[in-house]
Amino acid sequence: MTRLSFAWENAKDDVFMDSVCRTIINAEILVVIGYSFPFFNREIDRRIVSAMPKLKTVYIQDPYASNVQENFKAVLYPNNYQINYELRTNVAQFVLPNEL
Repeated sequence: MTRLSFAWENAKDDVFMDSVCRTIINAEILVVIGYSFPFFNREIDRRIVSAMPKLKTVYIQDPYASNVQENFKAVLYPNNYQINYELRTNVAQFVLPNEL
């Protein structure tokens, strides 16, 4: 069972989130599949994304990938990342990053 929760559940486990942030600190690629970055989860999303200072490429797989990209960019604010976005609207198979 995972301990990762949604913001609206008020299940903010700082020990767990600190562990997540330490684990992803060197991430350069993020693959987002079917997640919309809803406003009400912005605090947790921002904490997770800001823990990836080396982030260079974000793959977004969703039928409405450009909408998800807009929401993701709102999570980045006020950070000034230079990110390459790869938008994928084909949802027949999970995205595998080109870098693999």
